[in-house]
Amino acid sequence: SAVGHCFYVPKLSPSSHHTISKNLHFSTSKTNAGSIGKEFITFEDDVTMEILVQKPMKQQTNEIFNKPPILFIHGSFHGAWCWAINWMPFFASNGYETYAINLRGTSGTGVKAKSVKIGQHVEDIKFILKNKFSTAKPILVGHSFGGAVVIKFLEEVSCDENMISGASLLCSVPPYGNGPVAQRFLKTRPIASFKILFGFVLKFAVKFRWLARELFFDQSMSAEELKRYMKYFRNDSKIGINLKDFTKNLPIMQADSSGRAKWINGSVPISVFGAESDFILDEQSIKDTGRFLGV
Repeated sequence: SAVGHCFYVPKLSPSSHHTISKNLHFSTSKTNAGSIGKEFITFEDDVTMEILVQKPMKQQTNEIFNKPPILFIHGSFHGAWCWAINWMPFFASNGYETYAINLRGTSGTGVKAKSVKIGQHVEDIKFILKNKFSTAKPILVGHSFGGAVVIKFLEEVSCDENMISGASLLCSVPPYGNGPVAQRFLKTRPIASFKILFGFVLKFAVKFRWLARELFFDQSMSAEELKRYMKYFRNDSKIGINLKDFTKNLPIMQADSSGRAKWINGSVPISVFGAESDFILDEQSIKDTGRFLGV
Protein backbone atom coordinates (compact mmCIF):
# COMPACT_ATOMS: atom_id res chain seq x y z
CA SER A 1 0.00 0.00 0.00
CA ALA A 2 1.03 3.62 -0.37
CA VAL A 3 0.11 6.98 1.08
CA GLY A 4 -0.32 9.85 -1.34
CA HIS A 5 -0.09 9.55 -5.12
CA CYS A 6 3.67 9.17 -5.54
CA PHE A 7 5.44 5.87 -5.39
CA TYR A 8 9.09 6.70 -4.80
CA VAL A 9 9.22 7.58 -1.11
CA PRO A 10 11.98 5.56 0.61
CA LYS A 11 9.92 3.12 2.63
CA LEU A 12 8.00 1.98 -0.46
CA SER A 13 11.04 1.39 -2.64
CA PRO A 14 12.34 -2.04 -3.59
CA SER A 15 15.84 -0.57 -3.42
CA SER A 16 17.66 1.99 -1.31
CA HIS A 17 16.63 5.63 -1.60
CA HIS A 18 18.63 7.57 -4.17
CA THR A 19 19.06 11.25 -3.45
CA ILE A 20 18.40 13.99 -5.98
CA SER A 21 20.72 16.96 -5.94
CA LYS A 22 19.82 20.39 -7.23
CA ASN A 23 21.38 19.75 -10.65
CA LEU A 24 19.67 16.38 -11.03
CA HIS A 25 22.70 14.16 -10.52
CA PHE A 26 21.69 10.80 -9.11
CA SER A 27 23.48 8.52 -6.71
CA THR A 28 23.70 4.90 -7.88
CA SER A 29 25.80 3.47 -5.08
CA LYS A 30 25.29 -0.11 -3.88
CA THR A 31 23.67 -1.24 -7.15
CA ASN A 32 24.78 -3.20 -10.20
CA ALA A 33 23.64 -0.35 -12.42
CA GLY A 34 25.64 2.22 -14.30
CA SER A 35 25.26 5.93 -13.75
CA ILE A 36 22.19 7.83 -14.93
CA GLY A 37 22.80 9.88 -18.05
CA LYS A 38 20.82 12.02 -20.45
CA GLU A 39 19.94 11.55 -24.08
CA PHE A 40 17.95 13.79 -26.40
CA ILE A 41 15.58 13.18 -29.29
CA THR A 42 14.22 15.87 -31.62
CA PHE A 43 10.75 15.53 -33.09
CA GLU A 44 9.65 16.62 -36.53
CA ASP A 45 8.34 19.92 -35.15
CA ASP A 46 11.84 20.68 -33.76
CA VAL A 47 10.85 20.10 -30.12
CA THR A 48 13.68 18.35 -28.28
CA MET A 49 12.87 15.86 -25.52
CA GLU A 50 15.23 15.01 -22.68
CA ILE A 51 15.40 11.32 -21.75
CA LEU A 52 17.08 9.91 -18.64
CA VAL A 53 18.92 6.65 -19.24
CA GLN A 54 20.34 4.06 -16.87
CA LYS A 55 21.72 0.73 -18.02
CA PRO A 56 23.08 -2.34 -16.25
CA MET A 57 26.78 -2.72 -15.66
CA LYS A 58 28.59 -4.27 -18.62
CA GLN A 59 28.46 -7.71 -17.03
CA GLN A 60 24.65 -7.43 -16.87
CA THR A 61 23.45 -6.77 -20.40
CA ASN A 62 20.03 -7.21 -21.94
CA GLU A 63 21.55 -9.66 -24.41
CA ILE A 64 22.67 -11.98 -21.59
CA PHE A 65 19.40 -11.91 -19.71
CA ASN A 66 17.22 -11.41 -22.79
CA LYS A 67 15.24 -8.70 -21.02
CA PRO A 68 13.40 -5.93 -22.88
CA PRO A 69 14.17 -2.29 -22.12
CA ILE A 70 11.74 -0.35 -19.94
CA LEU A 71 10.34 3.04 -20.95
CA PHE A 72 8.91 4.99 -17.99
CA ILE A 73 6.23 7.66 -18.51
CA HIS A 74 5.52 10.03 -15.63
CA GLY A 75 2.30 11.68 -14.48
CA SER A 76 1.10 15.22 -13.76
CA PHE A 77 3.40 17.62 -11.87
CA HIS A 78 6.27 15.18 -12.51
CA GLY A 79 9.15 14.63 -14.88
CA ALA A 80 11.57 11.83 -15.69
CA TRP A 81 13.34 12.59 -12.40
CA CYS A 82 10.70 10.73 -10.38
CA TRP A 83 11.76 7.40 -11.91
CA ALA A 84 15.45 8.04 -11.31
CA ILE A 85 15.17 7.97 -7.54
CA ASN A 86 14.37 4.28 -7.10
CA TRP A 87 12.81 2.61 -10.10
CA MET A 88 15.53 3.05 -12.70
CA PRO A 89 18.36 1.99 -10.34
CA PHE A 90 16.37 -1.04 -9.17
CA PHE A 91 15.57 -2.36 -12.64
CA ALA A 92 18.95 -1.43 -14.14
CA SER A 93 20.67 -3.33 -11.34
CA ASN A 94 18.52 -6.32 -12.29
CA GLY A 95 19.62 -6.35 -15.90
CA TYR A 96 17.17 -3.99 -17.63
CA GLU A 97 18.02 -0.98 -19.75
CA THR A 98 15.83 1.81 -18.40
CA TYR A 99 14.64 5.04 -20.01
CA ALA A 100 12.47 7.81 -18.55
CA ILE A 101 11.05 10.53 -20.76
CA ASN A 102 10.10 14.09 -19.92
CA LEU A 103 6.68 14.53 -21.49
CA ARG A 104 6.17 17.47 -23.81
CA GLY A 105 5.46 20.61 -21.77
CA THR A 106 7.60 19.72 -18.75
CA SER A 107 10.87 21.43 -17.87
CA GLY A 108 12.83 18.70 -19.67
CA THR A 109 10.88 19.13 -22.93
CA GLY A 110 9.88 22.74 -23.18
CA VAL A 111 7.28 23.99 -25.65
CA LYS A 112 5.59 27.30 -26.34
CA ALA A 113 2.02 26.38 -25.51
CA LYS A 114 -0.57 26.76 -22.77
CA SER A 115 -1.46 23.07 -22.81
CA VAL A 116 -0.68 19.83 -24.63
CA LYS A 117 -3.19 17.41 -26.15
CA ILE A 118 -2.94 13.77 -25.17
CA GLY A 119 -2.75 12.85 -28.85
CA GLN A 120 0.52 14.77 -29.08
CA HIS A 121 1.96 12.72 -26.23
CA VAL A 122 0.95 9.55 -28.07
CA GLU A 123 2.60 10.75 -31.27
CA ASP A 124 5.77 11.49 -29.30
CA ILE A 125 5.78 7.95 -27.86
CA LYS A 126 5.32 6.47 -31.34
CA PHE A 127 8.19 8.60 -32.67
CA ILE A 128 10.47 7.47 -29.83
CA LEU A 129 9.63 3.81 -30.39
CA LYS A 130 10.25 4.09 -34.11
CA ASN A 131 13.52 6.01 -33.88
CA LYS A 132 15.04 4.75 -30.64
CA PHE A 133 13.65 1.26 -30.11
CA SER A 134 13.48 -0.08 -33.64
CA THR A 135 15.17 -3.37 -32.69
CA ALA A 136 14.34 -3.78 -28.99
CA LYS A 137 10.67 -3.59 -28.05
CA PRO A 138 10.29 -1.92 -24.63
CA ILE A 139 7.83 -2.37 -21.82
CA LEU A 140 5.84 0.83 -21.28
CA VAL A 141 5.31 1.80 -17.63
CA GLY A 142 2.97 4.72 -16.95
CA HIS A 143 2.05 6.35 -13.65
CA SER A 144 -1.04 8.51 -13.08
CA PHE A 145 -1.63 10.59 -16.22
CA GLY A 146 1.26 8.72 -17.82
CA GLY A 147 -1.00 5.68 -17.54
CA ALA A 148 -3.68 7.48 -19.56
CA VAL A 149 -1.05 8.21 -22.22
CA VAL A 150 -0.18 4.51 -22.35
CA ILE A 151 -3.87 3.57 -22.69
CA LYS A 152 -4.37 6.02 -25.56
CA PHE A 153 -1.21 4.70 -27.19
CA LEU A 154 -2.49 1.12 -26.94
CA GLU A 155 -5.82 2.23 -28.37
CA GLU A 156 -4.19 3.87 -31.35
CA VAL A 157 -1.84 1.02 -32.23
CA SER A 158 -4.39 -1.67 -31.27
CA CYS A 159 -1.90 -3.45 -29.00
CA ASP A 160 0.58 -3.94 -31.86
CA GLU A 161 3.04 -6.48 -30.48
CA ASN A 162 5.61 -5.30 -33.03
CA MET A 163 6.06 -2.02 -31.17
CA ILE A 164 6.19 -2.97 -27.47
CA SER A 165 6.76 -6.03 -25.29
CA GLY A 166 4.16 -5.10 -22.69
CA ALA A 167 2.55 -2.34 -20.67
CA SER A 168 2.13 -1.69 -16.96
CA LEU A 169 -0.05 0.97 -15.35
CA LEU A 170 0.65 2.28 -11.85
CA CYS A 171 -2.17 4.21 -10.15
CA SER A 172 -3.31 5.25 -13.61
CA VAL A 173 -5.98 7.76 -14.48
CA PRO A 174 -8.96 5.47 -15.27
CA PRO A 175 -10.33 5.20 -18.83
CA TYR A 176 -13.26 7.50 -17.98
CA GLY A 177 -10.97 10.22 -16.63
CA ASN A 178 -10.97 11.70 -13.15
CA GLY A 179 -14.46 13.19 -13.36
CA PRO A 180 -16.39 10.15 -12.05
CA VAL A 181 -13.74 9.67 -9.37
CA ALA A 182 -14.30 13.23 -8.18
CA GLN A 183 -18.06 12.63 -8.10
CA ARG A 184 -17.62 9.51 -5.97
CA PHE A 185 -15.33 11.42 -3.62
CA LEU A 186 -17.89 14.21 -3.23
CA LYS A 187 -20.24 11.60 -1.75
CA THR A 188 -17.75 9.53 0.25
CA ARG A 189 -14.78 11.86 0.90
CA PRO A 190 -15.94 15.45 0.29
CA ILE A 191 -12.98 17.09 2.05
CA ALA A 192 -10.51 14.99 0.06
CA SER A 193 -12.35 15.95 -3.12
CA PHE A 194 -11.80 19.65 -2.45
CA LYS A 195 -8.15 19.07 -1.55
CA ILE A 196 -7.61 17.31 -4.88
CA LEU A 197 -9.39 20.15 -6.69
CA PHE A 198 -7.29 22.82 -5.02
CA GLY A 199 -4.10 20.81 -5.35
CA PHE A 200 -4.31 19.89 -9.02
CA VAL A 201 -6.72 22.19 -10.81
CA LEU A 202 -5.68 25.34 -8.94
CA LYS A 203 -2.12 24.02 -8.51
CA PHE A 204 -2.00 24.80 -4.81
CA ALA A 205 0.06 21.65 -4.32
CA VAL A 206 3.09 23.54 -5.61
CA LYS A 207 2.56 26.30 -3.01
CA PHE A 208 1.47 24.67 0.23
CA ARG A 209 3.64 21.98 1.79
CA TRP A 210 0.88 20.43 3.88
CA LEU A 211 -1.24 19.91 0.76
CA ALA A 212 1.64 18.53 -1.31
CA ARG A 213 2.46 16.11 1.47
CA GLU A 214 -1.13 14.91 1.80
CA LEU A 215 -1.67 14.47 -1.94
CA PHE A 216 1.66 12.94 -2.89
CA PHE A 217 3.64 11.70 0.11
CA ASP A 218 3.39 10.48 3.69
CA GLN A 219 4.42 11.82 7.07
CA SER A 220 7.83 10.12 7.01
CA MET A 221 9.22 12.45 4.34
CA SER A 222 11.47 15.17 5.72
CA ALA A 223 10.61 18.83 5.26
CA GLU A 224 13.78 19.32 3.22
CA GLU A 225 12.89 16.53 0.80
CA LEU A 226 9.36 17.83 0.47
CA LYS A 227 10.64 21.30 -0.33
CA ARG A 228 12.94 19.91 -3.01
CA TYR A 229 10.20 17.87 -4.68
CA MET A 230 7.82 20.82 -4.66
CA LYS A 231 10.40 22.76 -6.63
CA TYR A 232 10.29 20.03 -9.26
CA PHE A 233 6.49 20.12 -9.18
CA ARG A 234 6.51 23.85 -9.93
CA ASN A 235 8.89 23.40 -12.85
CA ASP A 236 6.91 20.53 -14.35
CA SER A 237 3.34 21.82 -13.95
CA LYS A 238 3.52 25.11 -15.83
CA ILE A 239 2.05 23.54 -18.97
CA GLY A 240 -0.69 21.00 -18.40
CA ILE A 241 -2.80 18.58 -20.37
CA ASN A 242 -5.59 19.96 -22.53
CA LEU A 243 -8.44 18.59 -20.42
CA LYS A 244 -11.15 19.72 -22.85
CA ASP A 245 -9.54 17.68 -25.61
CA PHE A 246 -8.93 14.72 -23.28
CA THR A 247 -12.58 14.71 -22.23
CA LYS A 248 -13.63 14.50 -25.88
CA ASN A 249 -11.31 11.55 -26.45
CA LEU A 250 -11.65 9.50 -23.26
CA PRO A 251 -10.53 5.88 -23.67
CA ILE A 252 -13.86 4.65 -22.25
CA MET A 253 -15.51 5.75 -25.49
CA GLN A 254 -13.89 2.71 -27.07
CA ALA A 255 -15.42 0.25 -24.56
CA ASP A 256 -17.98 -2.45 -25.26
CA SER A 257 -21.09 -3.08 -23.14
CA SER A 258 -19.03 -4.92 -20.50
CA GLY A 259 -16.65 -2.00 -20.04
CA ARG A 260 -13.78 -3.72 -21.87
CA ALA A 261 -11.81 -1.96 -24.60
CA LYS A 262 -12.93 -3.07 -28.06
CA TRP A 263 -9.36 -3.06 -29.32
CA ILE A 264 -7.96 -5.48 -26.71
CA ASN A 265 -6.70 -8.61 -28.47
CA GLY A 266 -4.44 -10.22 -25.86
CA SER A 267 -1.31 -9.94 -27.97
CA VAL A 268 0.52 -7.67 -25.50
CA PRO A 269 0.82 -8.47 -21.76
CA ILE A 270 -0.76 -5.74 -19.62
CA SER A 271 -0.71 -5.28 -15.86
CA VAL A 272 -2.58 -2.76 -13.68
CA PHE A 273 -1.51 -1.76 -10.17
CA GLY A 274 -3.08 0.40 -7.49
CA ALA A 275 -2.19 1.39 -3.94
CA GLU A 276 -4.47 0.79 -0.99
CA SER A 277 -3.98 4.23 0.57
CA ASP A 278 -3.66 6.26 -2.63
CA PHE A 279 -5.15 9.67 -1.78
CA ILE A 280 -6.28 10.45 -5.32
CA LEU A 281 -7.52 7.20 -6.86
CA ASP A 282 -9.91 4.79 -5.18
CA GLU A 283 -10.10 1.01 -5.49
CA GLN A 284 -12.98 1.26 -7.94
CA SER A 285 -10.81 3.27 -10.34
CA ILE A 286 -8.14 0.58 -10.41
CA LYS A 287 -10.67 -2.22 -10.88
CA ASP A 288 -12.39 -0.33 -13.70
CA THR A 289 -9.04 0.23 -15.43
CA GLY A 290 -8.26 -3.46 -15.09
CA ARG A 291 -11.65 -4.44 -16.51
CA PHE A 292 -11.22 -2.02 -19.40
CA LEU A 293 -7.86 -3.58 -20.30
CA GLY A 294 -8.98 -7.16 -19.80
CA VAL A 295 -6.86 -7.64 -16.68
